[in-house]
Amino acid sequence: MADHVHKIPSILHLCPDYIVVDKPFDTPINSEDPHMVSVETLLSKYYPHLRDPSVKHGFRFQHRLDLATSGVLCLCRTKKSAGKMFREFQKRSVLKHYIALVYGHLESKTQTVEVAVGEDSSVRDIHKMCTSDSESCINPREAITEITVLETGTYNDQPATKVLLRPHTGRPHQLRVHCDHIGHRIVGDYMYSNRQDTLPYRMMLHALRLRFNELDILSKDPFTSDKDELWKVTDTINTYNNICTSESSFP
Repeated sequence: MADHVHKIPSILHLCPDYIVVDKPFDTPINSEDPHMVSVETLLSKYYPHLRDPSVKHGFRFQHRLDLATSGVLCLCRTKKSAGKMFREFQKRSVLKHYIALVYGHLESKTQTVEVAVGEDSSVRDIHKMCTSDSESCINPREAITEITVLETGTYNDQPATKVLLRPHTGRPHQLRVHCDHIGHRIVGDYMYSNRQDTLPYRMMLHALRLRFNELDILSKDPFTSDKDELWKVTDTINTYNNICTSESSFP
């Protein structure tokens, strides 16, 4: 795809240690292919003064998001800050909040999914994950996700729910696999719908907030009816602001 069809990553926070951007959906972090549009190439083109020529890809991508996922992405500007962020992830002290639209209406307004996630050995052409109860699952590792219902409604006339997802572990595709595991796949998730869910213009998963140490970065919720007329809200069960106010600590 030509880079003119890609949204330019907006800068959410800039300091001597970190660059925090709002990653566009369907955009890889970086690539060995110099012709592929990525966060790396977009930042290099529109913010060349932030590029570090001493680093292979111009930026230290200590934190990563799936290609299809949008939202808060933190890049480290120094080796020291990269090491600091790595240690925070190792200690599981990084707060990560995601917003998603999922198919169906969840029976429980809050739930915790504790099901290990590993590689799906039955799939050869793509890197796909699965839960440990699958016969094709290899090398499963502990995975924990909290799910809180925010709104219910319909997406393209199908029952759908907006949820807050709070992962306590960081397995590849964890949120997508856990949502699919409980029978509420993320809207537009091409991979975990067996390549069937092609109508939505994107996968509806967004990294809403990232907090560690002195950083606390919140982005905007992209899943609103004024931005996508196919998403129609019928009931508001909870709000993110209310959850933040009512809970004294995270995660």
